[in-house]
Parts: sequence; C-alpha cells; structure tokens
Amino acid sequence: MFRHYFAFQNQNTFHEGKRKIGCALIVNISTFTDGSDPRPGSERDVSSLRLTLEARGYEVTTKSDLTWNGLFNAIQSFAEDPRHDGSASLLISLMSHGSNGVIFTKEGSPFYISRIQEILSNRNSPRLAGMLKMIIVNSCRGRLRQIRTSSNLQQDAQSFSHQLTMEPLTELDHCNTIIW
Repeated sequence: MFRHYFAFQNQNTFHEGKRKIGCALIVNISTFTDGSDPRPGSERDVSSLRLTLEARGYEVTTKSDLTWNGLFNAIQSFAEDPRHDGSASLLISLMSHGSNGVIFTKEGSPFYISRIQEILSNRNSPRLAGMLKMIIVNSCRGRLRQIRTSSNLQQDAQSFSHQLTMEPLTELDHCNTIIW
C-alpha cells in the first residue's frame, strides 16, 4: 500500500545537491501493558513501509513496543545521529493507538507529537537545520472505532491518498516539517 503513495515524480529535484535522501525511523507499538487491545498485523505495515523507504534510498531503523522513555530516547538518538549529515530529509513513522495529537506508548502513556517537533527543531537539533522533516502518524485520532472487513480494505487503500490531512505546522520549524 505504501509504495503508491511515496512515488516521487522526479527524485532528482527532491534531494538535489545532497549526497543521500536521508534516514528514517519507524516505531511500531503493537502490544500494551495497560490492557489496551493489541494491534495484530501491524508488523506487515512496518515491513511494507521499510521496503518502500529503502527503495527510495532511505536508511531505515525500526523500533518496536517502546515505553515513553524508550520512545523519547529513540527519537532523541535519531535526531543526534551523524548519518543525517549530508541528507536531504528525515522521516519518522509512528504506529500505535492514539488520539488527537498523541500516540500511546507500550504502558499506555500519551506521547505528544509536538514533543517530537520540539526535539527536531533547529534550536534543539542544529544538525537538522534546513532539512525536510516528515512525521507520519498511523493511529486513531479519537474514540470512535473503525470496523474493517475484507470487502472494504481495497476501497480504503484506493481512497487513502484523498484522506490524508495536513496538520497545522508549528512555529518550531514552520518551513520544513510535514505531518501526516
């Protein structure tokens, strides 16, 4: 599913003048210790996204079932990673249960997406200044459950690109942070 949505029209213009397109961090939280329902099958999403990003030239790191501290440390370490030097972009993908503006960690603690933006800001991560920063969040954004059946999965995939919403960008890096 991800392959279709990451097709760049002209890859050369995206990272012109840079040695590489960049690094990606995929975080999948599929089991929870607070009694929340597990997210079976999410490993397939991780695998598909990883293959897609690697095919586009990203160096991909994956992490699974992180606690709040584990997620904070993983994002902080990713922001400080010297592999970003000479890169055009970075991408962080978060997959978990969530609500508006947050995802839930393994122990069910809310982790605010704005915290990630703060970590990646030019002020806190000068190595990343001027770099395109993309954050993809794959989670619920409220309390209503969506019931999926095999009959509507293909329809969902076909209409996915029309359902992407762009969140308002913050003042932290107003010109180069994209959130899906």
